[in-house]
Amino acid sequence: MMYSKIKIMLMLFLAGLGLMKGQNIEMYFPYLTGKSYEFIIFQGAEQKVIMKGIIPREGKFRLTIPKEYAPYTGMSRWLITGTKEGGGLDMFIPGKDFSVSNEAPVPDEQNIIYSGNTGNKDLNELYRAQNNIMRRYEIMQQAIKLYSQSDINYNVFKEEAGKQQKTYERFQNNLKEKSDYISHFVPILNLPDGKGTRLFEKEEDRVDHIARYIAEELDWEVLYTSGYWNRIVDTWVSIHLQLLKDKDRFTREFKKISSRISTPKNYTGFVERVAYNLNLYGEDEYIGAIAPQVSSSDKITSYKGPLAVFIKGVIGSEAPDLVLSGYVTGAGEVSKTSRLKMDKQMNEMFDSSLIVFYQSDCKSCTDFLQQLSEHYADLRAKSIRVIAISADRDSEVFKSKAQSFPWKDNTYCNYKGVEGDNFQNYGVSGAPTLVWVDNNGKILSRGSSFSLLSNTN
Repeated sequence: MMYSKIKIMLMLFLAGLGLMKGQNIEMYFPYLTGKSYEFIIFQGAEQKVIMKGIIPREGKFRLTIPKEYAPYTGMSRWLITGTKEGGGLDMFIPGKDFSVSNEAPVPDEQNIIYSGNTGNKDLNELYRAQNNIMRRYEIMQQAIKLYSQSDINYNVFKEEAGKQQKTYERFQNNLKEKSDYISHFVPILNLPDGKGTRLFEKEEDRVDHIARYIAEELDWEVLYTSGYWNRIVDTWVSIHLQLLKDKDRFTREFKKISSRISTPKNYTGFVERVAYNLNLYGEDEYIGAIAPQVSSSDKITSYKGPLAVFIKGVIGSEAPDLVLSGYVTGAGEVSKTSRLKMDKQMNEMFDSSLIVFYQSDCKSCTDFLQQLSEHYADLRAKSIRVIAISADRDSEVFKSKAQSFPWKDNTYCNYKGVEGDNFQNYGVSGAPTLVWVDNNGKILSRGSSFSLLSNTN
């Protein structure tokens, strides 16, 4: 009995040592001796260089994944550095130790040998099989376009194209039913090229399918270590902003994705990349639409960088006071007021305020400001005060533009661009951005177009 207990304790101790050490990849590349290298793994948007070294004379060396990332299952990149030729290897890491060898002068898929890791071979075979199906389908589609419907061959090509569509769908369904990393990685490889898990003749059907797949079926744990994190999130946002153009659907799909990412680290990475894209496109209405979901998720611990937009100037929150010390006005005056409170004490003559963040040399800003000028009398009649904050850095440009505004005495600039206090306090990184505030200091809405005020009628 005592011997059994000691044996069990020893086994547990050895297992603990295994957890404490990193993962090892034994490498043998004799024709690359003397060359420097970097070893990279993927963590969401990050490419982490976890090792650097020089291949020794005998060509044998070890790549180690540090214990803080082990056991690591995902893609990696081993790069030859410091040479004009470059080179390297994209490898799947299966969550355990394995070895890679190559004794040929020029490494390729056929002469690189993996021991204890079949994932790389499986990936190549699956990708080839998938592409063969797609190639046959595309050939049939081209043939259909060349023949008229009355031609005897038309229906033959049409039928064969339909067969390939079904074959492709069965192929993808088989991947979905499997639990291994590679099977879930193959669909990720397809997405940046506009390929989903089904084949469609119409572009709008294909785009709709890809957006739904990303929201409802994509394996986000696999994506996190795939090296494709930014590309997939960017693809999803781009489809919505440039093609679907449906803010409500975007909000619903954002919620679906959020519910499927349980890890705070992964969720933070997803939201951060979405915020980056929305800021890049100046889509403050979309930011405002998803901000309540983000702030109530309890998955984000620090709202820094692009994430700050979700807690600054959010719909329903209290509007920050406007900082005006160091600013000049469009009327040619220097503002001596340190702050402008965004509540009814500010000016009891108005029921609400429209804060306009703009830049003079921005075309969309110019178009909006023209529209705003044309409706200014209507806004005054509805007791809405216009306050404009400029991101101009040139005094002459600012003064020339501001002089044309009917609200020039309420136009301010400190020549610091989007780094100015008010842009920062309201989380504004692009122009135009409009923030509508009631006289209790609450933000009613936020966006980038005049439609933001549509419910004032």
